[in-house]
Amino acid sequence: MMTGNMEELSSPPGKNQYVSFKFGLYYNKEFFGNYFMPLIGLDWKIDAKNNLFGVLPGYMIFEHRVTSKILLWFCIPGIHKLLPRRNY
Repeated sequence: MMTGNMEELSSPPGKNQYVSFKFGLYYNKEFFGNYFMPLIGLDWKIDAKNNLFGVLPGYMIFEHRVTSKILLWFCIPGIHKLLPRRNY
């Protein structure tokens, strides 16, 4: 469930036009109460062959284009799972 706005911020003139950020908020009703998690989206075209994108703290993906038909990518998973509390 996604709530809130994911607003894109544009780069000021003279800055790198290949970077965009988005911000949001995740909300869920959990067994222990309300759970809020801030989200930060990144899409960065580093150069013609490299790209980095994802939503933190969820994941980040790095792409490298070897040729026009071969694309290598590496996914970096985030830690965002909730574990139940144990009552001893």
